[in-house]
Amino acid sequence: MSSQILMKKEIISRLGVLSLQSDKLNFLKWQKDNLLRSDLVKQDSLYRNRLQWIETQINIIRHTRENDTDNEDNLTNFFE
Repeated sequence: MSSQILMKKEIISRLGVLSLQSDKLNFLKWQKDNLLRSDLVKQDSLYRNRLQWIETQINIIRHTRENDTDNEDNLTNFFE
């Protein structure tokens, strides 16, 4: 994969296509790595907000059980 920082809408859309939590985590970690390596100013609010948002999404997915469809629905609602 190339290094690109996607908009939140694009991230949400791609997460919706991925069915396994491990794939979602890998995708979010890739986005986080891209952000950390980017030329964005580290003190910039866009950078800080995006990093915090990605870390929050990672934590939500980590704490969601794989077969719990109620949690998957809650996760989808959270993104919207």
